[in-house]
Amino acid sequence: AYSFNAGTRELSGDGPAMAYRAGAELTNMEFVTFINNTILWPPMWRGSIFLYIVHRIIGGRLVNGRGERFLDKYDPKVVEIGTRTEWDKCFLSFASMLEVVEGRGTPHGGVYFEVGDMPWEEFESKVTKKYPGWKFKGIDFSELGRMLKEGRPIEVGVAAEYFEGGVDVNERFETGIPGLYAAGECAVSPFGANRIAAATTEMLVGGAIAGRSAAQYAKSIEEVEIDKAQLENLKEKATKPLMRKDGIRPVELLRRVQKMAYEKLGPIRNGEGLRELIEFIERVKRDELPMLCTGSKGTRYNREWMEALELENIVQVLEIAAKAALMRAESRGVHYRSDHPYTDNDNWLKEIVIKRAGTEPRLFTRPVKVTILKPIKGKYPYLEMMKMMMEAHSEIGGSH
Repeated sequence: AYSFNAGTRELSGDGPAMAYRAGAELTNMEFVTFINNTILWPPMWRGSIFLYIVHRIIGGRLVNGRGERFLDKYDPKVVEIGTRTEWDKCFLSFASMLEVVEGRGTPHGGVYFEVGDMPWEEFESKVTKKYPGWKFKGIDFSELGRMLKEGRPIEVGVAAEYFEGGVDVNERFETGIPGLYAAGECAVSPFGANRIAAATTEMLVGGAIAGRSAAQYAKSIEEVEIDKAQLENLKEKATKPLMRKDGIRPVELLRRVQKMAYEKLGPIRNGEGLRELIEFIERVKRDELPMLCTGSKGTRYNREWMEALELENIVQVLEIAAKAALMRAESRGVHYRSDHPYTDNDNWLKEIVIKRAGTEPRLFTRPVKVTILKPIKGKYPYLEMMKMMMEAHSEIGGSH
């Protein structure tokens, strides 16, 4: 859904979009995690999180387009915790994007990563001890190392990584639709407004529970007949891009959608930008999705046709996320509103739930369930609340 992301191409919101169309509820869709220090330039490494890992465990320095160490203007405690734990995605994505939004970014829309004050020999030794030969996930970054050694900074940016929100499920990973189960990233996450640990739990624990629950349900019901008329209607709809002789190419529309999403529903949002995105999406749904057309008309691994099918889901997820972000008139976790730069526990200690009503999403709220940790009352500046949460998190268990 985003022009700059750290994921793979097939992550296109299919799970939440399909569940939403089936009538299931979605929750927390306004919360999107962005991962800081993702390589932006040179383009050969674009989208790699190698320097994110290096910065977290080894070190380095971030400077803006003017060469200023922009982290120096923040509370040292926030910087310390917010660069060495999973809070870095929330804090550093906010801080880095703020430099870009306020005109202090680099030529390609990010900030610079450089070695900093650490002697080069020490820096390289630490990197190669963990990643021999400068190889990370099968990619050779030795040329990047030479650039850093020569004092040439690397442009890094804020890439979309993860949706906290998703399909609403109970402890058995059942949705509100009988027989429909969800797990993994398509289900609402256990992390709330900010992911502060690995998502492995969602895959391994959630997946196992959902699988067992679904199997038990399947044993208890009779097999049902497929509605052939419905199937034919879906088939006709899916193949329309193949049937059209001319129209809008999927990649052209996808790029415009991704660009708007990154600009208006990124780490820093405001009401005006969110309304612009919602209006844009409404035009896309009305005027452009029905006109998608593929150049190749084959059905065997036709990537362009796959993109046409995925676009409907991408646009649907973005519409829901944008409307939820507009509704939440505060800043919390990875949702930062520059026009509402405070965390409001008096009015917004609640979740936004989305359910399909006809052809449009209906949004409503429900209270957050409080179990052990009781949230403090009042409204607090965003960074002040972030500091309190970081300190509390460090006291009860650190990064994980």
